[in-house]
Amino acid sequence: MSLKAECMIRFLETPATSQQTVLRAPSILFLTIGLILTGCTGSGVPLGKVTGTIRLDGHPLKDALVKFIPVSGGRTALGNTDHNGRYEMRYTASSTGSPVGKVKVEITTAMEYQDEQGRTQHRPELLPDRYHQKSELLVDVTQRSNHLDFDLKSD
Repeated sequence: MSLKAECMIRFLETPATSQQTVLRAPSILFLTIGLILTGCTGSGVPLGKVTGTIRLDGHPLKDALVKFIPVSGGRTALGNTDHNGRYEMRYTASSTGSPVGKVKVEITTAMEYQDEQGRTQHRPELLPDRYHQKSELLVDVTQRSNHLDFDLKSD
């Protein structure tokens, strides 16, 4: 646990008098804002907001799965492209972004899904291996807002 988080927990666990409660409310607000601005999440992992657009041969790539895998290890951030090829990375269900630092990017269109009759269907891979299984895509994520577009080629 980070020193900031430990201090905040001790601060919140200490009983307060009514006068201290009035003084404590603004302090809690500033601590919370500070943690948000430094990119800290409940997990203690610094995150950077990541958005962008993915194109295949100049056209938006819809319904693709995007993975940001930290090179140094740790949890992978995930995103999906919409019909315009736009994506936003999510670290957890409640946290947007990707871990800060160098990440390997994997993009895939292959997936399993259930059709209207409940049967498992397989959507084929439209991308060469160099964008997923043997990804050559590396980017640096910063704690600030990152707009990362990918212009992919099918051959």
